[in-house]
Amino acid sequence: MSALPFSVNLDTSDPDAVRSERHGYVNLINVVHAELQLVERMLDMPGSLRSAIRLCETAAEAYRNKRLALRESRDLETFAHLIANDLTDVTSESDVTADVNEAVSIVNEVLADADLRVQETLAIHAVKRPCEVRTFGSFASDIGGDRPATIRIATNDPRDEEIHVPYRFAHTLGRLARGLLDSPDSDEGLTDEVDVTVDRSSGALRVTISGAVDLDQLLPLTEGTRPGVLMADETLNQDVIRPALLLWYLSQPYGSVTLLRDEDGRQSCVVTLP
Repeated sequence: MSALPFSVNLDTSDPDAVRSERHGYVNLINVVHAELQLVERMLDMPGSLRSAIRLCETAAEAYRNKRLALRESRDLETFAHLIANDLTDVTSESDVTADVNEAVSIVNEVLADADLRVQETLAIHAVKRPCEVRTFGSFASDIGGDRPATIRIATNDPRDEEIHVPYRFAHTLGRLARGLLDSPDSDEGLTDEVDVTVDRSSGALRVTISGAVDLDQLLPLTEGTRPGVLMADETLNQDVIRPALLLWYLSQPYGSVTLLRDEDGRQSCVVTLP
């Protein structure tokens, strides 16, 4: 059996590469920051988005400030959620003009990518993520989403229904499974089926994604490429690459994501959490 671990390049020893990565990262955060300030001014509600604006400033600085990333990790790991909630709160309290809606739309367009880069920052600094306790039923529901017929979720430990996982781990698994399902299949033998198996028999949490889908789409994440390059590559299926990137970030610093291929050519993607 061959095994290819995800090995996205988060090395900070190359100053030119880090400068380029940080430039793209800060640009994304700055778009969110500027539009939040604009919304405040257009609504004439000074200070209403102060916490979201400060979170953007923290995120921008945290890329090169490990101590700050560690101290603010709780808010940074929920970056998109906090920004979106604050925007919803302020826009629901007053009449919203077309210009405000446009600014909110711009935030929404870039927020997922900005959040992915924030999670990258936490991985760069090896921030240990706190876990939430989920029942297997809610965990499975988040993965299956609107594709329960084609995403089959099973556990090898039915006696123990509680699962300890990083925040939004199940949702990210679901996004990856749906991205794989929606991929155009180049091989005639592939069908729209994904199996997600949860196993804790070894003590660690081991989640296996398998089925008749093209897992070769994940190979670029095993080649030591920098994350900004992966996200900008239009030849890659970003509906697969981006949730897979986030899944790897969520598994860090002590877990792993590995592509396996057995002697018969069957593939699987295994996420291991200690």
